[in-house]
Amino acid sequence: MAFYDESFLDTSLEDIFEKYRPSRYTGGWEQGFLDPGSMYGYGAMGPYGEYFDQLKLDPSEWMQGRTALKERAGKMHGNIEAQYGQGLRGLGEKSLLGIENIRGSQAKSGMVGGASGRMLEQLRRSGAEGVGDLSQRRGAQHMTVSDQISKEWSAYKGLIPSFLSQAANIAMGIRESSPTDQEIRYANADDVYNLSRQLSGEAQTGFVDRANQLIGGGNFTYQSLIDLLADYQGGGTYG
Repeated sequence: MAFYDESFLDTSLEDIFEKYRPSRYTGGWEQGFLDPGSMYGYGAMGPYGEYFDQLKLDPSEWMQGRTALKERAGKMHGNIEAQYGQGLRGLGEKSLLGIENIRGSQAKSGMVGGASGRMLEQLRRSGAEGVGDLSQRRGAQHMTVSDQISKEWSAYKGLIPSFLSQAANIAMGIRESSPTDQEIRYANADDVYNLSRQLSGEAQTGFVDRANQLIGGGNFTYQSLIDLLADYQGGGTYG
């Protein structure tokens, strides 16, 4: 009988990232954590990379935390099963002792079969009630643990969308800042998407693939992206 379902603890970090990542980001999930600015065209090697330094999240450390939570859940459920097993053994020992006492009394007093039978039946019912109480307590304890683990998991998993939201806010702040005439505008995933709409078919696919490769480092300028687009529009060497 299953008292709980904690399969959510097997959810991969990649799956969580894919659920909450920027819709137009096409890079790898590990890069997104280690270099969050690159998701918006502001990679670590570019002039704005420093703004994202405090947001670095080590995927391996996060996964270690998930593993620790999963192991703790298993230990807590295991303790409940151990207590349940001890309870069953205690009831069994009590029943055996009761049977021996009934048989001993029968031998000493010459108790007839009907009387001893009633006592044995009463003992059996008492044992069944004891097992029922143990099972009910066991199920309630498992559910309590599962609820606790579920809440902790929700909070831990929530670190990912929070991390990505902070990265998005920083990127928005950079974009909304008033650029000077001398400031270089670096291309990002939104620029690739918008410009790619001027192409179609293989040219569009080729442009998107090549452009996303080039903007990954955060230092590919918007003008260079325009030049790349013109190359694809003209059927040139494609960057």
